[in-house]
Amino acid sequence: MLLFSFLIVILEMSILKYEKNMKKILVLIAISLFFIGCDEDPVKPVEETPYLPTGFTLTLNDSVYLFCNNGQLDHIKGDTIRMDWYSGEKNFNIDLLDKDDNVLKDPNPLVYTTYAKVWKHSTKEDERAFASTVNFFLSITPHDEGIANFVFELKKEGETVFKVDSIPVIIYR
Repeated sequence: MLLFSFLIVILEMSILKYEKNMKKILVLIAISLFFIGCDEDPVKPVEETPYLPTGFTLTLNDSVYLFCNNGQLDHIKGDTIRMDWYSGEKNFNIDLLDKDDNVLKDPNPLVYTTYAKVWKHSTKEDERAFASTVNFFLSITPHDEGIANFVFELKKEGETVFKVDSIPVIIYR
């Protein structure tokens, strides 16, 4: 459309005399610019998530380590993270799920934020592991042999969507 409008203006300029028909040329340019402006697609808004997430999975190297949906850990798909103390830190991918276990593709980190923290069994115990999240990655670093539990929370624009307490991490040597 842009090329067509430009060709019309050039053709008109060659047909008409430049000095005598300046107003006609300006009107033709204005009409051409109008058609150029109308040809562009409007800016599309960022698509919203088609559903509100109700759960998540933790994966590492295409293996599911933890599957939690609707507030319940799935004992068949994965309900406990097991870590070798000597292997050190592990970085898991976090995939968000809907109520039917469908995975949310490319969630917006500006809309959704994740939070994880290992909590102590008692005030006398040291934390057995450290957990933190960045965007949609969970990092767990083991500090001592035993069982640790962590809390996972998902927020959408500052409001809590879901929170799961007591997710077990077994650290062995």
